[in-house]
Amino acid sequence: MAIPVTLLTGFLGAGKTTLLNHLLSLPEWGARRPALVINEFGALGIDGRLVRAGAWPQYEINSGSVFCVCTQAQVLTALSQIAGLRQADSVLIEATGVAETGDLESCFEQPGLAGQFEIRANVCLVDAASFTKVAAYLQAVRSQVLAADGLVVNKTDLVTERELARLRTVLAEMNPRAPQCVVVQGAVPGAFLDSLSHCRVDQRITAAPDAIVAATIRSDVPLDREQFTQAIKRLGPRLLRLKGNIDFGDGPRFVELQGDDIVERPPCPGLGSTTTFAVIGWTTSREELIGAFSGDSPPAAA
Repeated sequence: MAIPVTLLTGFLGAGKTTLLNHLLSLPEWGARRPALVINEFGALGIDGRLVRAGAWPQYEINSGSVFCVCTQAQVLTALSQIAGLRQADSVLIEATGVAETGDLESCFEQPGLAGQFEIRANVCLVDAASFTKVAAYLQAVRSQVLAADGLVVNKTDLVTERELARLRTVLAEMNPRAPQCVVVQGAVPGAFLDSLSHCRVDQRITAAPDAIVAATIRSDVPLDREQFTQAIKRLGPRLLRLKGNIDFGDGPRFVELQGDDIVERPPCPGLGSTTTFAVIGWTTSREELIGAFSGDSPPAAA
C-alpha cells in the first residue's frame, strides 16, 4: 500500500511549523506514525529545531526548495529511507516558504519509489495579515495558492471581518477548486485535511528564484538593539524573513520577524548561547544582508 503524503506550503511566517506541531499533537495524526521532511531555504535549519519532539523520524533539507533541482537528490534519499525502513505510515512535508511550487510528483515516480508514495493533499497556509501585500510582487506566493488542494487561512485574529471576507474572495478567485478553512494559531481540524483530495498540477521543477537570497549570521558579541532595528527599517520590504537566537546584551532570545512586527520569546534549543540567526531577502544581495546587521563588530556569516 502506498504511503500517504501531505504537503504543507505557505509563505515565510505564515505559520507552517505551528500548524505542523498542531497536527502532531492530535491523537489521530500521531497514531499514523508520520515521518517528517522539513525544508528550509537557508542552511541553519531552525524550523527542524522548533518541531514538536516525538518518536517520528525527521529529515531536514536546508539547501534549497523541495521543488528545486538543487535538492532533488536529498529528497530522493529521504524518501528512499522512509520507504526502505518502513518506520512510517504517513509523511508530512513542510516546504520552504519561498518555494516555487513545482511538480513534486516526479520525485515519487523515480525508479525504486514508484508506487510507494501517494500525495493525498497539497495544503497551502495563507497569512491573513500579509498575503495581499506580498502576493503582489512575489510569484512564489501566488503559485503556492494556485497549486493547493486546500487553503488554510491563518492569523485571522489579526484582521477585521471585512478584510477576511475580501481575502477569501480573492483566494476563491485564484483557486476556486480549493476549499478554505479559517483558523487561528494554525489549529486546523484534522477532518478538514482528511476531506481534501489531490489534483495534480503539472508544473516543471525549477531552481529557486534568483531574487531570493539567504544568509546565516553569527556573532560572539552582543548586538546593538537600536542598530538592529534600524537595519530592519533600512531593508524594508526586501527583508522577507528573520529568525533565530539574538543576544542584545542580556542573554539570547529567539527573535522572529512576523510581518512588520518583531516577536521575542525564550531562546531556541540547539542554536547555542550566542547570536545565531537566519535572514532571507528579496532583490538584495547576501553581502547587503550581512552588512546591514554587522554594526561595529562584523559578525560571521555562513
